[in-house]
Amino acid sequence: MVKAMPARRSPWMNARAQLLVRYLSEEHGLNITEATAREDISSQVDFTAERMRVGRQAAKYYVTEDVVRGLGDHIAQAVRSAQAQDPRRGLRAIPDDE
Repeated sequence: MVKAMPARRSPWMNARAQLLVRYLSEEHGLNITEATAREDISSQVDFTAERMRVGRQAAKYYVTEDVVRGLGDHIAQAVRSAQAQDPRRGLRAIPDDE
């Protein structure tokens, strides 16, 4: 298993992190810090690099804005699932808008 590299601050990473923060807030009512978003996106880059057997720089090409939105949807789904399993955790469920 490849150990995740720390999230770096770069224009590319900052733009993706800001997108994830904004998307989670606007579409799912979830608030995360930009630092947390950077960590999540960095993990996605590491995962992509490992699966494709390429370096991090090459993997960034595949972590598009659509992938970041998909990551946001996955995070929101995981939060809703955790809330449904144990509502005593102090989290409140956010209903899907359909």
